[in-house]
Amino acid sequence: MARREHSKDEILFKDMTTEQKLSYLKDYWSIPVVIVIVVILAIGWVIHTARTNVKPIFSVTTVDAAGDERIRELVDAFAQENEIDLERISVGDIAVGKSSQGAGPYSTQGMALYVRLQAQNEDIVILPEETFYEYAEYGYFIDLTAVVPEKYSDKLIVVKQAEDETENTGVEQLACGIRTSDIPALADDGYYGQAVIAISYLPKNMDMAKQFLNYVLE
Repeated sequence: MARREHSKDEILFKDMTTEQKLSYLKDYWSIPVVIVIVVILAIGWVIHTARTNVKPIFSVTTVDAAGDERIRELVDAFAQENEIDLERISVGDIAVGKSSQGAGPYSTQGMALYVRLQAQNEDIVILPEETFYEYAEYGYFIDLTAVVPEKYSDKLIVVKQAEDETENTGVEQLACGIRTSDIPALADDGYYGQAVIAISYLPKNMDMAKQFLNYVLE
């Protein structure tokens, strides 16, 4: 390729004044620089969006735990042992209240939990025993007979299904919960002394829900 010859009127960059150099750079490099900056910002936005909009693959929800986050310690340990990003596990608490106190499953908050269970937004659910029965009798938790270790078989809570539920499913009863007071890793004199742990009947991740429950039961 022939070497490009400079015209007599052209000034070499090294011979330009500072003002001429700045003008040259502005004229010839401003658009490429802007393009590069835009591309970098776009890539950064995509990465940020991907990180901040990570969808949970597994959830643990307590009901009326009143800020008791003891379960979170087990979730953290479970995630670390199984090399799961904690951002992929949703841990939260929702208020439902008790029917005996004018709240419960048929209150606005209680119906919200029904919706979440039906929409496959729950995996592990921990709730006061009174509240557990009110959801369990309508088949909202899976039977745990084939899920838990044999030593817990006699500790399963067997719930008689409501008549209309039995007519729909043909199932008369489900062994669908375990009292947290029977689980050494959770038992205490507070919330976990009178709560029940169960798996939603429509979990988003059945395998991980079972795995976590057995981890807690170890």
